[in-house]
Amino acid sequence: MALFHFNVSQIKRSAGQSAIACAAYRAGEKLHSERYDEDNDFTRKGGVVYSEILLPEHVPREYLDRETLWNSVERTERRADAQLAYSFEVSLQKEFSREENIAMLREYLSEQFVSRGMIVDVSMHEPETDGDPNPHFHFMIPMRPVMEDGGKEKVTPAVVKGWREELSCLKQEYEAAYAELPAWREQQKKLSHIRYCIDQVQEQPSRPHRSHEQER
Repeated sequence: MALFHFNVSQIKRSAGQSAIACAAYRAGEKLHSERYDEDNDFTRKGGVVYSEILLPEHVPREYLDRETLWNSVERTERRADAQLAYSFEVSLQKEFSREENIAMLREYLSEQFVSRGMIVDVSMHEPETDGDPNPHFHFMIPMRPVMEDGGKEKVTPAVVKGWREELSCLKQEYEAAYAELPAWREQQKKLSHIRYCIDQVQEQPSRPHRSHEQER
């Protein structure tokens, strides 16, 4: 069973970081930065098996384009020391299929972030470490949720503090959900085996009845 981790950090200009470069790296794509007039090309990066942008219903569809999204973020955050985005890294269970891991995290992101007006840029990586798969997700969220009236709420220090506390609770919920899944899958395997045995018995032709006279 893979160890669980849920790491949160900030992407900041004061640390020499660019939202465009970080998004390009996580998605394994080539994205052009309007602010720095340069290409960030990570198309040769291996291990990226899934990438998607999740939008709230009221957010313009143009932000489904990764380059458009993060250039917009860079324009909105004008300060030289601006905080650009939250960055998350979440471990996955090796025992689960890629489809199961993606489905679970998409549901989690939709419920906990997208429903609150947050745009989520998510990618799944499956690199190998010493021949052992190491599946995990990276996802980025702009610092400002997009409000239904089209405005972008400013994240104040108080909001950030409250969100950090909430993230701690979400982490515990996510970890608990992961802890329950192995038992659930084992139960499903047992039920499937029982159903298979029942089907086999039902499919067997019944033995014709013979009288005592015939048995002699």
